[in-house]
Amino acid sequence: MYRIFVAVLFSALLITGCSKADSSHESPALTVSAAASLADVLNPLTTQFTKETGILVHLNFASSGTLEKQIEAGASADLFFSAAENYTNQLIDKGLVDKKWVKPLVSNKLVLIVPKNSDEIHSIDDLAAAKVIAIGTPELVPAGEYAKEALTSLHLWGALQAKMVYGKDVRQVLSYVETGNADVGLVYLSDAKTSTKVKTVQVLPDASHQPILYPCAIIKNSDHQNEAEKLFHYLQSKAAMQLFKKYGFEPLVKE
Repeated sequence: MYRIFVAVLFSALLITGCSKADSSHESPALTVSAAASLADVLNPLTTQFTKETGILVHLNFASSGTLEKQIEAGASADLFFSAAENYTNQLIDKGLVDKKWVKPLVSNKLVLIVPKNSDEIHSIDDLAAAKVIAIGTPELVPAGEYAKEALTSLHLWGALQAKMVYGKDVRQVLSYVETGNADVGLVYLSDAKTSTKVKTVQVLPDASHQPILYPCAIIKNSDHQNEAEKLFHYLQSKAAMQLFKKYGFEPLVKE
């Protein structure tokens, strides 16, 4: 009986040991908190990264301001890929990001879009004819902040503010225009390119707003620093830059 007990105990310990050994070889899963406008390009990019490295990636998309607040509140994240530098700078100021692990990877354009079959609005000069204008919430959505800045610099914000409807992120703004719930919207060029239900009628002048830059940053308290660094560098690779360009972004990392 004692021999049977010892054999069973040994087997249990062996199984437990194997389980621990197996789990220690499991690939970590990285969490990337990224601006909603990056959804279409980051999905294939991170899928390819996982194929090449075995490192899993979970993507958390929202407005950059919402994501910054989540990280500040302690939400788990390994990388932050924002659509504006100010939110990354806030995390640097709070000691949550080391600026040596921050790099702007791409830029974008702000464009005026209308439903595909619309024939009333052809440029920013026609906005007075619009009943509903969609932009992102300026306090949380960089695209909305850029839109407000552009309309203010063009002396249109005050007259048009009563017509505004605000989206929680740039993709919601796109949806408002696609569904006809807004006559016109201000989104990124990369977002406009994803839809067959809208058309771009004007690219807003670069001088009307601050540069639209997308910095990628590693979160300082990441539990997977080495893996996060691999993804950080992968997003700067030639293949990644080519895919960003395909999806309407302007690469900032030169070959």
